[in-house]
Amino acid sequence: MAYAGQLSLTAWLDPALKYFAEQSGIPLEDYSSTVGGIGEGFALNALTDVFTKGWLNRIIKLFSGLIGTSYAVFGVDVPVRLRKELLTLGMAMALDGLASDPLKLKEDAESLADFVKSLMSGDVSRALATGLRTPGEISARLGMAPPTPTPMPVATSPPEEFTSKPAPTTASKSKYTVT
Repeated sequence: MAYAGQLSLTAWLDPALKYFAEQSGIPLEDYSSTVGGIGEGFALNALTDVFTKGWLNRIIKLFSGLIGTSYAVFGVDVPVRLRKELLTLGMAMALDGLASDPLKLKEDAESLADFVKSLMSGDVSRALATGLRTPGEISARLGMAPPTPTPMPVATSPPEEFTSKPAPTTASKSKYTVT
């Protein structure tokens, strides 16, 4: 457990992870800081994916990971548990920013080139669109995309004119009559 006054990103997980730490034989602080750091890194990466794309997504993940990892290694007066948490979280973010297939790398390079080209031409909106998602893209990413509207029926022939037809003159054989 973190001591009073010590900052910890994963101490809140200790009660839930205590059983698993005991079963694995790993001290609770180590277990919680590792599992929590990876989980928090995953969550931050997912959040980054919701709002950013292309080159900006990769840059944010890399720099965030490097900042967290650097603070864990070189920070002054940082508690050991927080160092472990930041190291794990930072590495999860940085590795997600680095890991990619060649097609994704090519798309990110094209995205960065489009960003530079847009800035050079003065089109700031287009430049921002290379790295930030539009509200529609965010909604679609979260599964909240508006439903596609149903198409209006297309008339195949002109509508018939309404004509009044006289009521039948023959008397009905029914016992009820409508007047």
